[in-house]
Order: sequence, then C-alpha cells, then structure tokens
Amino acid sequence: MGLFNKIKKLTKRKKTVKKKAKKVKKQVKKKVVKKPKKTVKKQKKKTAKKKTTKKKAKAPAKKAKKTAKKKIEAPKKFTKSRVEKLLSLKDVKEYLVDLFGIEGFKIIEYLLKAGKEIDEFTLADKVKLQINFVRSLLYKLYEYKLVVFSRERDKKKGWFIYSWQARPERLKELLLNKKDEEIAKLMKKYLDEQQVFYCKECDKMFSYSEAIEHMFFCPYCGSQLEAVEQTKFKQKIKEKIAKLQKEKKAIEAI
Repeated sequence: MGLFNKIKKLTKRKKTVKKKAKKVKKQVKKKVVKKPKKTVKKQKKKTAKKKTTKKKAKAPAKKAKKTAKKKIEAPKKFTKSRVEKLLSLKDVKEYLVDLFGIEGFKIIEYLLKAGKEIDEFTLADKVKLQINFVRSLLYKLYEYKLVVFSRERDKKKGWFIYSWQARPERLKELLLNKKDEEIAKLMKKYLDEQQVFYCKECDKMFSYSEAIEHMFFCPYCGSQLEAVEQTKFKQKIKEKIAKLQKEKKAIEAI
C-alpha cells in the first residue's frame, strides 16, 4: 500500500508539473506574439505620421507655386491710346532725336502709330526719305531693340523685302532706365560737397570742375554760371529728384 500511494503522488506531481509547463509555454507564446504586433502597429503609425507630415510640407509649397502663378500676369498689349500717351510725354521726342536724329524720330514715330509691320519701301515713301538712309536708321533702331523685322523673298525679282515693326514696350523700358540714371546722378551731386554752379536759362547744375572746363559759362546756352550755396543747391536737387520720380510714375502708368 505504501508503494502504491507513493506512485500515485508521483503521477500527480508529474501532471501538475506538466500543467505548469503548458501554462508557462502559453504565457511565453502570448508574450512573444504580442510584442511584434505592437511594434508593427507602432511602425505603421510612425510611417503614417511621416506621410502626413510630408503631405503637409508639400501642401504649402504647392499653394505657394499656385499663388506665384496667379501673380505673374502677361504684359498688356500696347493699344493705340497707350502709344499716343507714350509719344505725348515731354522728353520722348528729345530722347529719340538725341539718339537717332530728327529723321530717326520720324521713322520710329510712324511705326509706333502704325502698330503693324511695314515694308521698308513703303516706309521710305511715307517719311519721304531715301531707302538707303531709311535702312541705316532702321539698323540703328534695331541695335536698341526698338524695332523688329521679318523678311520675305520677292518671287519676281529674287531679293528679300524687309518689313519692320516698332516695339513700344522697349521704348517704355528705355525711358524708365533714363529716369533712373538721371535720379542716380542727382543723388550723387546731392552727396557731393563741392562748390556748385547753376544756369538759370537751362535750369542745369554743374560741378566746380565742369564749370572751370567751360570757363564758368553754360555749355548749352552760353549764359554765365552762378555759384550756388550748399543749402539752396541741395533743396533744388531734392525738387528735381521729386519731379523725375513723378515723371517715372507717369511712364510706369502707361
């Protein structure tokens, strides 16, 4: 009996040990399985967050591009009224005559008013100048990009016929550049502390070295130059700069 009871106890112990071992195995399996699931979820969340942040980062950049595209507008076409306004400005004729002479001014004025391509023979006839002279002036205007041309071969005679068209937008650009240069020169004179001389007739100012060079006489009208006090000189320069800035705004508005 004693042996039988011992055997029973041993078998019971083995069963309990086996049950505990199974429980431990199950617990270990659960722990091992649960951990990678959590890490996968976390990784998915992280990748999802990264994607959203990238999308958010791209979104404002796209918006900025769209707004930039909206802001850039094509330049307005020069209508006849705009060309007339441009030609009516005070110093346009003076500026063009200084560069190309009165004949060059006539050519560019006619082309601007026409607003279309005109062949050089018709143009020469309209401005009443010789064809060779008209061609030389047109090439000068082309150097300043004030005109463009196209050519077509004459089927009967075999030579090329050139047609020319004015570029009013380029004239506007050149006038604005001229105003900027004049303003810059005046600003330089304003900052200069030298003795200054003034011509009442021409309303122009000269530095001391310029006045000596012309023996204190105006190189434009020949009248005698007067010495100007620094305070008066600076005030006059301020007034001239303000005037030029107004003129520049008037050109920009066209």
